[in-house]
Amino acid sequence: MESRCRIDFIIVGGGPSGLATAFALKRVGHNVTVLERAAENTVIGGGCKLTPNASKVLLKWGLREELEKRGMSGQLDTTLFYSGDPEEFLGEHHYAQDILRESGGGEWVFLSYSDLRELLANACTKSGVVIRSGVHVTDIDPETQSVLDADGNTYTGDVIIAADGPQGLGRKLLGGAPGVPYGYAYYSAVLYAEDAEKVPQIKGGPEAEGRNAWYIYWGDGWCLYHNVYNTRGDRAIYVFVADDEEGPGETWLDGPCVGLNTLLKDKYVPEWMRSLFELTSTAIRCQNYEYEVLEDWVPDDDIHFLAVGCAAHPFPQGSMQSFGMMFEDAGVLGKLFSHLQAKEQIPNLLYGFQDIRQNRCEMVIEREKRRSRMFTLRKGPEQEERDAQIRKLGKEPGADLGLYSLEEPEKLFSYDCEDQGEDWWHSWGVLHSRTHQIEESPETLAVELAVEIKTLEVGC
Repeated sequence: MESRCRIDFIIVGGGPSGLATAFALKRVGHNVTVLERAAENTVIGGGCKLTPNASKVLLKWGLREELEKRGMSGQLDTTLFYSGDPEEFLGEHHYAQDILRESGGGEWVFLSYSDLRELLANACTKSGVVIRSGVHVTDIDPETQSVLDADGNTYTGDVIIAADGPQGLGRKLLGGAPGVPYGYAYYSAVLYAEDAEKVPQIKGGPEAEGRNAWYIYWGDGWCLYHNVYNTRGDRAIYVFVADDEEGPGETWLDGPCVGLNTLLKDKYVPEWMRSLFELTSTAIRCQNYEYEVLEDWVPDDDIHFLAVGCAAHPFPQGSMQSFGMMFEDAGVLGKLFSHLQAKEQIPNLLYGFQDIRQNRCEMVIEREKRRSRMFTLRKGPEQEERDAQIRKLGKEPGADLGLYSLEEPEKLFSYDCEDQGEDWWHSWGVLHSRTHQIEESPETLAVELAVEIKTLEVGC
């Protein structure tokens, strides 16, 4: 469904969040320009994982062929847990395929960050989105709906969207304070397929025989996990290190900057893992920060400005749901603006977006904070309790970490962002448009009346 009123969007930030938002708005008929600071051919290494609620959005957008060409999908549905100190297989969790199907058709998808960004950029370009790379945005003026870059160029639109991350201009405009280093640093590297053969232990023991899985190893204040992320057999390697608050690199855009072989010098790490660290690519290091919750993602009724993705709701580094929340944001916003009939509706739709998304994002962020803390526990009673619970997974009915359980598909994977946007529109958007006497065609009113009657009948 295309909007009856086409408007111009300027999106600041051309990472996965900005590109997904651009594509979602373009596919419902709006004009979109994306301003991205990085050069067009910037390659950012490391892997990323798309949870079923994340991939479901891309699959609905018709991007299955591109996802399958670039990554691994559908086959990795098991997590194997190990202790790295001492070395021990702890347990496993399996996502049953029938449960994943019931959650709406999403799949686990693994691919490189660069491939994900390229996939989204290509989809945007083919749909008509204008992407301007190498643009350093220096100022955003929400009141005049304009953006200024370092070369003195000005870009204007009907709506400005900030998708420039937690340290960008958008969040600062909304009063967001700088983040505080908190808890750990996160490292992302690649072990190429030919080098993986030199470390056979990376494929686990007998419990991993014939399994397509991702592997999690825990030690004293550290965690390593890895998985195959493309058809060549290259592996994404992720390392969490507790209380690592000083070092080179802070974000993905800083690029590869540190060797994994420099880590954990004062910790016990299995010898095969030391060998693995010597073989991996130079790692990207991302410092984890704690950010205050933004009360508003929209500054004022009369200002057409909105923050999305990590500009609105920053996630802990290495979160499973980072991309899921970005793509859900995009799907909701696209669905809402497919109903735009007049520019007077813009503020209502922006507030509607926040109304739909804010509580869910805050819930998921708290969940991810617990997960990252669980990953970096030091030796002691809490770590022992965690390992004891993991040993029960797959063995005792109802065993639950609050994370690796049937609760996850129900609460997270089954969310349908476009349905959420459509439900909000029929509950509140239609009412607002009538209250403000926005002209609707007879056909539109007939369809909406039919939907409302059907809803009442079902309710009876």
